[in-house]
Amino acid sequence: MEINKGKTNEELVERYLARLKAREQEPQIIEPEIVHPQNNGLVYATADGQIFLFKEEQDDMLIADTGVNVADMCVHNRELLDAGQRIYNTLEKTHLRGQPYTPVQTLCSHKGELYLSMWEKIYVKTPDGTREVTKRLGGVNALCSHNGELYDAGNYGNMYVTLNSIDNKFVEGITLDLCSDGSTLYAARSDRIYKPLEKEVVLEEPIDARFSKICFHNGELYYVINYNKGDGRDHYAINKCPSREEIVSKNIKISAMCSIPPSLVKRISGK
Repeated sequence: MEINKGKTNEELVERYLARLKAREQEPQIIEPEIVHPQNNGLVYATADGQIFLFKEEQDDMLIADTGVNVADMCVHNRELLDAGQRIYNTLEKTHLRGQPYTPVQTLCSHKGELYLSMWEKIYVKTPDGTREVTKRLGGVNALCSHNGELYDAGNYGNMYVTLNSIDNKFVEGITLDLCSDGSTLYAARSDRIYKPLEKEVVLEEPIDARFSKICFHNGELYYVINYNKGDGRDHYAINKCPSREEIVSKNIKISAMCSIPPSLVKRISGK
């Protein structure tokens, strides 16, 4: 080939080895598992650090006890991750390398990269640490991958296309969570669940009940709500939307939930 003209064998070998080394250092992107939409499992975490797999008509299965509040969970490269004081591989019980000792608010897998927020800053995870992507004027409560774009929202009264910092004016007040069903983006405030891109309210609750987390799972939208039963204590539940059917009830805060693929369900159930 013309590009190699005049090169000695030693130079060609050196060039070839350099290309191999560069290829090995490229980030390995594992394609998301393609699954039937009814075969996923739903996992959720409570404020005391316990993580459960929801089991219909059975007691929910405790899969991890972190001992600290779990702020968020996500599936990344076919592994379940949980975040709080640090980011952990939930099933392997190991933490990711190169993390700053700052509480992580939210996690999101987007185009093979792991994104996270710590207070008002958004980062992307690198092999040995984190790299800052952007900064907001308030705490970032939610990151979501939707239709090829990464979105963020939080205490700053707006929603952004994260990597371009394009804002969406329909988002008002404090956004607590975002989720996507692949075609529709959903957002949660304490008083409503809505579609920010379509400017459409999906569900509203009376003033004595408050939404927090949302998750699309097996073809349905689920949400966490806390309310008072009249006994002076807060109660927490995971409900289906819009039917309000309750599937989980706790007397402790439900701090995170995540839909996981069958391969992870099998690993958990096989333990």
